[in-house]
Amino acid sequence: MERSIALKFHEKTELTKCNTRKYNSFLFKKIFYKSYPRFPKIKLPLNINTTSFSFEEILLKRRSIRKFKRSWMTLGELSYILYFSGGISYKGKNWDEAYRMYPSAGARYPLEIYLLVIRVKNTLPGIYHYNVKKHSLELLAKYSINDLNKMMRKIYCNQELTKNPSVILIITAVFERTMLKYGERGYRYILLDVGHFAQNVYLTATAIGIGCCTIGGFLDKEITKLLDLERVGEKPMYSIALGKI
Repeated sequence: MERSIALKFHEKTELTKCNTRKYNSFLFKKIFYKSYPRFPKIKLPLNINTTSFSFEEILLKRRSIRKFKRSWMTLGELSYILYFSGGISYKGKNWDEAYRMYPSAGARYPLEIYLLVIRVKNTLPGIYHYNVKKHSLELLAKYSINDLNKMMRKIYCNQELTKNPSVILIITAVFERTMLKYGERGYRYILLDVGHFAQNVYLTATAIGIGCCTIGGFLDKEITKLLDLERVGEKPMYSIALGKI
């Protein structure tokens, strides 16, 4: 039986010796931030009500919720989840020294967050990009709720949890940001980054009573085409459905 490509990749990216080389290059210090400056923006509120649950209570309550009410999230709830999952936690002297709410290998931060916004109060349905520097949403395209539902059914192959979500987060990775420093093994680190971010989303959503479920099965090329990622070395890695329960 032929061995799987996945297993071959894992073995080919194993470390066989310790590498003590120090990285002093500008390229390893520069942090890249994606933005769409010409597109309309929604500034997300920062005066967010915090949770009354203890950290231990949030861990115990965390579940994957696959059925949502056909209800509307508030912009404040969405802001809370985005900020405390992947926002800037410490800026430092400049943006190249900024840290985010999740750990990232070498602080390279290869992830970008897009949103299918279906039901969020005072927010047009459509496709958005999360601008982490400005904690804002950038409107890439407006769609009707009906069109977004059709889009979701196609991309996510009619999975039950995509019937009534308020929002779907799409996590992509710009591979070169991490692989520039770590080579082929950097792909492993990117997968870990995705998991770190996704767990933060689960916990922040749980803290404010929002249902959450990650989605590993989707049509990659459909998302790549939808977000116009073909020419920029960026690919979809994971999705997360959020909704009222």
